[in-house]
Amino acid sequence: MNPAAADAWWQSLPDERRVQIHRWVDPPAAAGPHTATAGQYELPITKGDHPQ
Repeated sequence: MNPAAADAWWQSLPDERRVQIHRWVDPPAAAGPHTATAGQYELPITKGDHPQ
């Protein structure tokens, strides 16, 4: 397997497809409990910050 080709393929997928694959490959990790990380809620999220 070529890691560079795998990375390029992964980056070419739309976000919603990546989430579906992650849930299929590792369901317990995808559905596991989420604990807050330091600084997680301090980030100022405003409209237009998300790259398209």
